[in-house]
Amino acid sequence: MPRAIRSGIASRTFRTLAADYLVSTAFLTLAPSSQRAYRRVVARLVRQFGPRPVADLNRQEIERWLAGRTPGAATDDLKKFRVLMRMAQENGWRADDPTRGIRRHRPGDGWHAWTEGEIQTFERHWPLGTRERTAFALLLHMSIGGEL
Repeated sequence: MPRAIRSGIASRTFRTLAADYLVSTAFLTLAPSSQRAYRRVVARLVRQFGPRPVADLNRQEIERWLAGRTPGAATDDLKKFRVLMRMAQENGWRADDPTRGIRRHRPGDGWHAWTEGEIQTFERHWPLGTRERTAFALLLHMSIGGEL
């Protein structure tokens, strides 16, 4: 039986939920590389929400947290948050899932193509021959979908 269920309502914090997840069968049956990735994201979520009671977390708060993340990190955080909220529901800690209906962030959400000025700034900062400049030049001039 998970530690949080034995210790009662007072310990139903996000930190306790995360600790219970990290010893659960659902987590332990993941591949080692997936466990590392999940552990990293769960640790980040615990730093943000750790002492909070799971029952008090709400959709608006989660959306605000995700809005401050890059699209990739926000998507990853949301996926792991959903796994944890599903476990909270299964354990009877919540009747609902506050992440339900939250859309994944898309690369176009708040991101834009670089302007000529931004490209020039990057090129001034990273001189020819640096790894960063070479990678940038390859990406900038690479044909996408057969178009130039």
